[in-house]
Amino acid sequence: MAVSLHSTVHDPYVTPYPQVRDSQTMLLRRVTQHITEQNWFAVVVDFAIVVFGVFVGLQVQEWQSERELLQQETQYLFELRKEVSLNTELLQNRVDVMAQVVTSGERAVAFLDAGRPCEEDCWPVLVDFFAASQVLFSPLRKAVFDEMQRLGLLRATAVKNAVEPFYVLNETIISGLDSSPSYRQMFRKLITVRAHAALWGACHRMNGVSESLQIDCSPGIPNDETIELLERIRAHSEIKDELNYWVGMHYLYSPITLDVVESGKSGVRAIDLELSTR
Repeated sequence: MAVSLHSTVHDPYVTPYPQVRDSQTMLLRRVTQHITEQNWFAVVVDFAIVVFGVFVGLQVQEWQSERELLQQETQYLFELRKEVSLNTELLQNRVDVMAQVVTSGERAVAFLDAGRPCEEDCWPVLVDFFAASQVLFSPLRKAVFDEMQRLGLLRATAVKNAVEPFYVLNETIISGLDSSPSYRQMFRKLITVRAHAALWGACHRMNGVSESLQIDCSPGIPNDETIELLERIRAHSEIKDELNYWVGMHYLYSPITLDVVESGKSGVRAIDLELSTR
C-alpha cells in the first residue's frame, strides 16, 4: 500500500505532538472567532495567553540549556582537578630536585674552592657535580584547562582566579630559567661515556615524569678513574663561574616554584569548594 508523503514528513511549523497540535488549532479557532465577533477583550486575553506560553517555553528551553551546560562544566571540573593535582605533584618533585641541585652544587663549589685534588672516596664528589647539572623544567599539562577556556566553561570566578595564575606563573618560570645552562654542557663534556653510564644508571631515577637523584649511589667506576675526572673538571677555567651561576639561579627560582605549588593546591581547593555546591 502506498504511503502518503504527509504521513512521514512533518511541517516544520507544526508540532508533531497531537495534543499540542490540537491545542494550537483550538486557540487559532478561538482567536478567529473572537475577531469575527469583534470581542476585543477576548482577543487581548488570547494574545496574552500566547505571549505567556511563548515566554514560558523560552524559559524552559533556557533552563534546560543551562542545566546541560552546568552538567558539562561539572564533568570538566572533575577532569581539571585531576590535571591541576597531577601538575602540583610534578612541581613539588621539581622543588625537591632543585633543592638537591643547590645542596650538591654548593658542595661542588666548596671542592673547587679548596684548591686541592681528591684522594680517597672521590665518587660522592663526582656525584655532586653530576646532580648539580640537572634541569627539570617542562611545561605543565593543560589540555583540560585550555579546552575549558575554549568552550567558555571556566565560569566559576573563584576557580578561574585560582587556576589561571597557577599556569601563568609556571610559564613565567620556564621562560626565565635557562633550560640548557653552560655548566650542564661543560660537565657532561668533561666526563667519559663510562662515567655517564655509571652516573645515570645508579644515581638517577625516573618514575613516569617524576625525577629523583640518588646521592648515596654506589660507585660505578674505580676511584683512580674518578680522581682523573675530577682533576679534568678542576682544570676547566670557566666551570666554577658557570656552576656559581646555576646554583644562584636555583636560589632565585626555588621559592618561586614553591609558590606555584601552593597556587596549585589553592586551585584544587577552589575546585573542591565549587563542586561541593553542585
